[in-house]
Amino acid sequence: MADVPLLVHEAVPSTNDVARAEGRARVTELGSLGGVPALAVLAGMQTAGRGRAGRTWSSPPGGGGLYLSIYLRPAWPPARAAWLTLAAALAVRDACAAMVLPCAAGPPALKWPNDLLAAEDPARKVGGILVETRTQHGMVDEAVIGIGLNLAPPAGGFEGGLAAIAGTLVADRAEAPDAEALARVILDGLAIEIKALDAMPDAAAASLVERARAACPLWGRAVTYERSGARARGVARTWADDGGLEVETADGERVVVHAGDVSVEWGARA
Repeated sequence: MADVPLLVHEAVPSTNDVARAEGRARVTELGSLGGVPALAVLAGMQTAGRGRAGRTWSSPPGGGGLYLSIYLRPAWPPARAAWLTLAAALAVRDACAAMVLPCAAGPPALKWPNDLLAAEDPARKVGGILVETRTQHGMVDEAVIGIGLNLAPPAGGFEGGLAAIAGTLVADRAEAPDAEALARVILDGLAIEIKALDAMPDAAAASLVERARAACPLWGRAVTYERSGARARGVARTWADDGGLEVETADGERVVVHAGDVSVEWGARA
């Protein structure tokens, strides 16, 4: 088991913000940890949860979700820290496979770059990863990994437009895993992934990509992505070796997407 302090709160504005503040307040106590999780924060709800690109992350009360943030002091080059999103996504997937099955149809699938999808309906998002880093003197000296996961439908259901796109690990709240127990399993798995990146970065990154390819349902599907400041359409082919998304354009060119949103056409494969 990973010996990571887990601070549990009923409600916070943002678990990422609380984890960062707690980590900085304990900087002397934590010392120079390298690629090891320092502490984690778990909340029953967030009043100001956020996702990628400044979006709001719905974190309602009622016990239907897991909102977890992990604080690290890695002292890594930015290229290595870029793998934290994928390491966290795979740690969540493995933890769900261990704790949620056979109640669920399967562990979450992965969608590039940071989404977790419902196994039985990949058009529905069950979770996401938000990694925020600080770079000083060319090295990432601080990272916060935020994980939001819909365990079961919230009381009263999802609000507004989320009802059409949000999914959950299990349909019955009685079958939902205990959030704190699941968080600790995620922390154990993430500690293993991070230690591997710390010790053998190239081999660990290659392993992350190989597992992500197998867990991603995008291959052969039409996608819309951002290229040269405009939206373009192509076919998703694979998770690239460098962590990007390889897309085949209409004229047969293979391009690797490293940033921006990707929309998927979940109908027939292209």
